[in-house]
Amino acid sequence: TVLSSANGTQSVGSLGNGEVEDYAITVTTPVSGTPTLLLVKRITAVNGDTTGFTTVVDDDSTPNDNDLDWPSGFLQGALTTTAAPGNVVDYTIYFLNTGTGAISNVRICDPLSQYLTYIPNSYDPAYTSLPPNNDGGETTNLGIALRVGGSTVYLTGSSGDSPDRGAFVEAGTVPVNCVKPNGTAMMTATDNPNGTVTVDVGSVDPATGSGTPTTSYGYVRFRATVK
Repeated sequence: TVLSSANGTQSVGSLGNGEVEDYAITVTTPVSGTPTLLLVKRITAVNGDTTGFTTVVDDDSTPNDNDLDWPSGFLQGALTTTAAPGNVVDYTIYFLNTGTGAISNVRICDPLSQYLTYIPNSYDPAYTSLPPNNDGGETTNLGIALRVGGSTVYLTGSSGDSPDRGAFVEAGTVPVNCVKPNGTAMMTATDNPNGTVTVDVGSVDPATGSGTPTTSYGYVRFRATVK
């Protein structure tokens, strides 16, 4: 999971073949104050079943999920799971600004592993039952969910359909404005061998306490099929 922002970024961690990675992101040129964005990734369902994925699990390898500004019970999900080819897995990337200033133009980028295939229409049924919670007026190919400010919107994976803020960048093409997991340079087509989910979150306010304000935290969620 990588995050990039027009204000500058730094990522910590590396993208391996494992399905869950956590990265701490620090925006080094803030709008005002000193914002710090934390990312925590979890598996939150398999084949639509959330059994075993509704508890909060601590990842001992990172302090990101221990910050007191996370809303209580928010970081639900598992670090690992067992899945067979053809299974559908939900991935959720939680974010929180723990700094003292807002962050603008936040883009979250999540390169898929070689074992996954992105599902482009996961949330079409959700739109049908809960209109008009979509982004940019699209009603089909809603493959990404974004929750921020207390509301959830569904995004397409299509590029070039602004103002929709989601995109699935096909393998072998450049994920624009996405930083490599090591934080040293921007991603190239070579860095995208399996496709990358990107979401323009926009502005994220600084947290002043646990779950306050609602614009200081949220998540990006998508589904993929195990190859």
